[in-house]
Order: sequence, then C-alpha cells, then structure tokens
Amino acid sequence: MREIARFRLIAVCFVITGLCFLSTLQLNGQQGQAQRPKISSITVCVPLLGKGSPNCPIGVDTEQPVMSSEYPTLTINERYVRSAADEHSSVLPPNYLSNKQRDYLFFLASGYTHGNTDIGAMVLQSKGPDKNGQWFMQSAAGYGDYGEGGYGTVFLAPVTESRCPAMPVPDETFDQGYAAPGTVIKDPTRPGQHLLMFYEGANTCIGAEPGGSKPGTGSYITMGVATSNDGGVKWPRYQSNADFKSVLLPWANATQGPNAPDGAFGSAVCTGNTCPVHVSDNYGRYPVLSPVLTLDYLYQTYINLFGNVGNSEPAVFLNDVHHEAEPWVYAVYTDIPGKVSVNQLANGRTKDLVIARARLKKSGARLVFYKWDGTKFESAGLGGEGYPFLPDGDATNCADPRQERSQGSISFVQATRQYLLVFVCNSLNNPFDPTDTNTGSGWFYSVTDKLDDPTSWSTPQLIDGTYEDWNIPDPGRGCPEFHGWYPTFMSLKRAPGKLGLTGYAFYTTGALGACNPPDPTRKRVYSSRLFSIATQ
Repeated sequence: MREIARFRLIAVCFVITGLCFLSTLQLNGQQGQAQRPKISSITVCVPLLGKGSPNCPIGVDTEQPVMSSEYPTLTINERYVRSAADEHSSVLPPNYLSNKQRDYLFFLASGYTHGNTDIGAMVLQSKGPDKNGQWFMQSAAGYGDYGEGGYGTVFLAPVTESRCPAMPVPDETFDQGYAAPGTVIKDPTRPGQHLLMFYEGANTCIGAEPGGSKPGTGSYITMGVATSNDGGVKWPRYQSNADFKSVLLPWANATQGPNAPDGAFGSAVCTGNTCPVHVSDNYGRYPVLSPVLTLDYLYQTYINLFGNVGNSEPAVFLNDVHHEAEPWVYAVYTDIPGKVSVNQLANGRTKDLVIARARLKKSGARLVFYKWDGTKFESAGLGGEGYPFLPDGDATNCADPRQERSQGSISFVQATRQYLLVFVCNSLNNPFDPTDTNTGSGWFYSVTDKLDDPTSWSTPQLIDGTYEDWNIPDPGRGCPEFHGWYPTFMSLKRAPGKLGLTGYAFYTTGALGACNPPDPTRKRVYSSRLFSIATQ
C-alpha cells in the first residue's frame, strides 16, 4: 500500500519586509526524506498588507536603484557608470578570486561618467545589500585607475565609438567599435586568477567614408572571448602595428584600426597598458560566435547597414555542476540574421534566442563553440547557422511568433537541481490583458534538467511582477523605456550562475538607446530587485 505523501512548508523571509514567501517541499512518507522540489513560480513582488503596485496587485515590486557608496544621494549611474548596464552583469562574490577579495565585484558594460564614456568593461565593488535590501557601490580598488591618464574601463574596443578608421580601409576587426562584457567567470581548468570574459564585439563601420562617423544605425555583432591572468585587473589590448597606433586605456584611437578580423594573441596584444609582454600564444581576444553572413561580405555589398546583423547580447553559464575536469560552457544569445538577409531563422522569426557550447581545456587552448542545429551541437560557432530552442505557441508563454525573445541568461538552482533560463519578452500588446494594446515587456523563465538537450526546456512562464507597458517619452523618436533590460540573477555568497531560492536580479531601467537618431545619453538607472523562487 502506497502511503500518502506529507508536506512541509518552508518559509523564506526577507529582512526588507519581515514577511515570508512560502515554498513547498514534498516528503516521502515511507522514507521520511524530501523528494527533490521543482520550481513552480518566480516573483519579484513582496506581499504587504493593504498595499499593491501596478506590477504587483497583491504586493509591491522590490525594485531599488543602485546607489553610490561615496555619495549616497546619487545613483551609481550619476556617479560612475552613466550607460550601465549595456549588457548582462557579472557578480563575483567575496573570496571568489582569493581570500583577499572581501567585497562583491561587479563587471559591467559601461563607460565612465567623468572620463571616456565609450562603453567597455567597468568594475565596481560593494559590501552587499543593507538591511533594507539597498545596494551601494563604488569603483573597485585597483581596477581601472590609470593615474594621470584618468579612470575608466579595464577593457575597451580599439576604435572610438561612432568613429570609423581612416586606415586601413576597410578595417574588418570584429570588435572594432564596441567591446563590452556579458559574462566574466574564473577558468576552473587553470590555476590562480585566470578569468574568461565573454563579450559582445561589434563593427559599426560598414559603408563608412574613411575617417568618418558611423553610417546607418546597424552593427555587425559577434561574441568574443578575452583572457586575464590577474583576476580581471588587466585584459588584452591590441598592440600597435604598421598601420595602427594603439592608444593607452582608458582611451581609444579615433582614426586607425588594428585590422584584426580574427582578434589578436601573444605578442600582438598588451596586458592593459603594459607592452610588450611575455604571455602564452593563447592569451588574447578573439571571436567565437558569428552569423552566417560574413563581415567581409557586408563590407563589399552594402553602402550602410540599417539593421543589426549578428549574434548579440551573450551570456555564458559555466556548467561545473558535475565536477568534470574539463567542463562545458553554454552561451545563450540573440541571433539576428538581419534585414539584409533572406535567410530568417528556422522558425521564421527575424530574431530569437539560440544556444551554443564549448569545452574548456586544461591546456588553456582557445575555445571553439558549436551552435545547436536542432538536433546536435554541431553547427560551427563562426559562420554556422543557429537553431532556436524554445517552442512556438501561446502569447502568454512568449511563444507567439510576433513576440521577441532576447537577452537570455542561464543559471543553476541548487535546491531543485534545475537549470533556469531567464529572458526578456517584447510583445506588441499585453498578452495578459486583451484591452491593453500597448507594446510592453516582461521577464519569462524556463527550466530543464538536461542542459545538453535544448529540446527539454519547459514552456516559458512569466516572472510575476515584471510585465509592464513601455514608456515612450518621445514617440516620434522611439527610445522605449522599460524596468528590466538585461536581467542577471544572483544569490548572496554563491558563485556566478549558482542560485538559491532567493536573491537579487540586477538590470537596466530606462532606454537601450533605440532612438531615431541614436541617443547614447538617454538616462539609465542600474537597478536591483529581490526575487523569490517557489517550489513544490
């Protein structure tokens, strides 16, 4: 006779409210041991008696702006990082790099508010949230301090943003005008403080006149990898060559490019502002994911590019859950074949989430990615065709082909042993309210037990409290504002990508710069929310 299972309620309390979220663990009656719970819902709302907010009818949204440690009345954007965050964030917990690392380190895609505003990798530090869940940050000690040269990024594109080289022409460097991190992790196959940066690289100068400004509004986008041997203080910078004078960080060259379509390694790079250096031939920066259309083809074919083409908004998950000596890294990114291409994605969409993976090698060999082709991970990372892995279906699951799925990232929820995908879903009208015909966005999630089988991801569900209509202050120019671009989930004192049932999501509030004409100064606020995962 099968015994009836017993249940126990586990209360997860936040100091910020003194109230609890409830998760349900099912206990096996025969063995008296908990069966492993599964994720049933996720929320960013906190229930407060008699209160509610537009996104949280029975509670309040836990959103707070991230503030400056030195000037607590200023947001971190006003004090340091005006454009933060232009990609996903990376949060390294205390002691992740060494026992001398006492604070959280944040690697953000941004420029420096009071120096070079070109977007690259900025590093901030924080002691963690206060009793009210408020985060305060400041520039990280030892990162990006160039003395008389100023303060700023530790990693940057070789050419000034929105400028195109006069020499050489054309310059087909894959990360010529934009190089900003999506994910930074410690390489578990290497000793010491070896880090890997997975970043978005862009060439914006298709059709440009020599030495002119960026034409059109589009970019050719790839995912690159960069290496660091010192905990992320210094990263590879292109070394000068016959046609290119490399400019010291935190600045970039305004008229010349390195002409490095395949990146650079070894003696062809510097470590930060130190040149020359003696590093291995695998130390450098190089592309690993690119679209079917090549940059050379676009340079030869188009006068300018009015829509993006590429593999953009990457986020990478280190799958060291199984303690393999050479673990896999999985990259989820937004595949955009581009308006210039007749080859849309296999599901007919013009953009969608795609997944790829590469294996880390103890030899330190350069990473080689393979994209999911619908059956196996066998499509070439460089130039191969990716295959979307989430199904089509109902709009309430962000599965309607008229919706856009982008800005995805993967984590591992340790309590449920499930992989968690979180992404942004853009809808032309509210899928949860037929009377609301405004464009809006929300965060959705999907889970799987088998990361190596992309067909196993569950039907996406809305993260409660995240859907909202866009705010468009100037409809004639665009610039949609949303509380939730590039969401990155973290749990306190856990390694990047590893989650408990509660934690914080960091993201951008404001506009992405999608304006006509482009407006990089559009106000942004780096923000955080508490999240809670319910299980049963």
